[in-house]
Amino acid sequence: MLSPPKNPLGKNPQLSICIPTHDGRAVTLEQTLQSIHAQLGDSPPGTIEVCISDGGSRDGTVAMVERIHFEFGTTLKYERATVDGGFAAHEMRSVDMASGRHCWLFSSDDAIAPGGIETVRRVLDADPDILGLSFPFVTYDRELIGPIVGTKAEAEDAKYFPRPWRHPRQFESRREVARELGVLFSYLASHVVRGDAWAYARATVELEGGLHSKPFPHIEIFSRMLDTGESWRWIPQQVVLRRGENDSWTPRVFDGNQARYWMEMLGELKRLYRDLSGQDAAVCRILMNRWRFNVAKPGHLLANRRVYGSTYTGWAEMVVGYTRSLWQSPQYWVSALPVLLIPPALLPFAVFIQHVKDQRLGR
Repeated sequence: MLSPPKNPLGKNPQLSICIPTHDGRAVTLEQTLQSIHAQLGDSPPGTIEVCISDGGSRDGTVAMVERIHFEFGTTLKYERATVDGGFAAHEMRSVDMASGRHCWLFSSDDAIAPGGIETVRRVLDADPDILGLSFPFVTYDRELIGPIVGTKAEAEDAKYFPRPWRHPRQFESRREVARELGVLFSYLASHVVRGDAWAYARATVELEGGLHSKPFPHIEIFSRMLDTGESWRWIPQQVVLRRGENDSWTPRVFDGNQARYWMEMLGELKRLYRDLSGQDAAVCRILMNRWRFNVAKPGHLLANRRVYGSTYTGWAEMVVGYTRSLWQSPQYWVSALPVLLIPPALLPFAVFIQHVKDQRLGR
C-alpha cells in the first residue's frame, strides 16, 4: 500500500473517487487517473482523494501507480491484493479506503470529462448532506479519443437515463428513484453517494446475510440507502466519458458468450429491482421492459442465436433464459419470443430477412 501525502487542509476530503481494478487494466486505469489529475488544479487542495483497490494485477499497474503517485499533489491511496477477490470485493474495499464525505463510485476504464469534478463538487457544496447524486455519461470510442457521434449513438446512451434526462431533478420517493434510475444503476461510474449512508447500508446488508450480487453489489447497498427515505438527485451534465466496446465481464466470466452473459445479467437485475423498488411489480416491469428494448430486440437475439443458439441445446437455453427474466413484459411475447422460437434449421433464413429489414431502415 502506498502512503498518501498529508492533506494540506488537515481535514477529510470532500470527495473520494473510488476505483476497483483488476489485471489487464493498467493502460485504461492510467487514462482514468490522467483525467482526474488534469482537473485537480481546479479544486481547493485536499478536497479530492483517489482510492484504488487492485485485484492482484500483474500487468504493470503497481509500477504505473508508483510513477504517478507523487505527481498527483493530492491524496492517492492504492492497495493491491495478492489474489483477485472479484469485482464486488474490490468495489467494497475501494470505498472502505475512502475518508471523503462523499464517494464517487468509478471504474478503471472510463474517464471524467474536463470540468466534471468541479461540476460534481458544486452540487455537493450546495447540498453537503445529499444522499445520492447521479448523472449521464457519453460513450467514447475504445481509445477514449472522441465520442461515438450520431443520433443512434445518443439514443443508445439515453436508454439508461431518466425521462426526460436533460433537466435536473430530485426524486423524493423510493419508487421514483427505482423507476427513473434503475437502469443507470447498472453502470458504475455515474453515481456519487454519501459515505456514512453507504457504510450504514452496507452494515445492514451484512446483517441480512451479506452481499449476493457479483456484478452489481452497489445496487444492493443503494436499496438499503433508500430505506432512509431521503431524496436522490439527478443532474444532466455528462461528466463521465464511457469507454465503448471494452466489456471485461463476458470474456472473464462467460468465455465470450454474449447470450449467456445477458441471460445472467437480466436475471440478476430482475432480482435486484424487486428489492430496489420495494417489491413494486409495476416498476420492475417497466425496468425489465427497458432492458428488453436495450438488449433483446430481434436483431440482438438473432445475432446471438447465430453464434450461440444455432444448436438445439443453445436454442433451448436461450428460450428458457430470456423468458425467465422478461416474461412480464408484454412486448417480449410480441417481438422477442417469436425470434427465440425459430427452429435452428430456419435460422439462416431469419437472419437474412432481418438483414434485409436493417438495410431498408439504414441500420
